[in-house]
Amino acid sequence: MVCTVLYNDGSERKYLPQFFKFVVANPLSVRTKVRNVKETICLEACIENHTKSNLFVDQVEFEPAPHWSATILKADGLLHSAVNFSAGVIIKPPILVRSGGGIHNYLYQIKFSSSGTEQVKAKRSNILGKLQITWRTNLGEPGGFQTQQILGTVS
Repeated sequence: MVCTVLYNDGSERKYLPQFFKFVVANPLSVRTKVRNVKETICLEACIENHTKSNLFVDQVEFEPAPHWSATILKADGLLHSAVNFSAGVIIKPPILVRSGGGIHNYLYQIKFSSSGTEQVKAKRSNILGKLQITWRTNLGEPGGFQTQQILGTVS
């Protein structure tokens, strides 16, 4: 980053540039595993905190590609339907991912949401969708990113 100060020294106009460098590192790493079980695909997403402070994850949503639907599987054994992004906002408590290597796992069940020729087109493509992740730091500063397309082989 460069910051410049402009000033007048008598009748002469001068400027003084200052150069600043910052080390930028990814605050989170995301590892995914895709498993095929008959007509169902399971996607496991592992999110790891690489910062020196706790992160409060507000959202880890899987946005399925066209012709796919996704359901998040929770540890309580209940199926929770995926949120329709155009329908509105659902408020839920954030997930704490501890500093220095804290991990939280998510599991999604992905299925075809269409049939016939559309299903054949979807099987030709190996794109399943992408993850949208948002979080806040201890001081409430927001952060977020979207993963690249997640690929999987469809049997």
